[in-house]
Amino acid sequence: MPSHGVNSMSCPSTYVIEANKYQYSSGDTIQITVRGTTSSNLFEGVLLVAKDASSQNILGSWSSTDSSVNVISCDGTSSNGITHSSSTTKSQIQATWSSSSMIPQGNVVIR
Repeated sequence: MPSHGVNSMSCPSTYVIEANKYQYSSGDTIQITVRGTTSSNLFEGVLLVAKDASSQNILGSWSSTDSSVNVISCDGTSSNGITHSSSTTKSQIQATWSSSSMIPQGNVVIR
């Protein structure tokens, strides 16, 4: 992962990552929302990828119509992550994660 010059948080999180469903099949799309835990918990940046829980390989692809989200390419693979498009404060962002038809069944972690 690229370094953004900011240390990881060492306190309880002030945001949540939500999905419109928590089980998937090959070829499914899942809506992902990142939002503050309260209306006053705003955030500036986000970087998300979906990984196989056991192998840690990056899985699937992302898309978004949210203007505060950029779809990025990690490890030479197109559209396999998302990040913020600016450092303006946000109350939430939304994106869609798509599993490929080649994804093995198992646990996927989005973080």
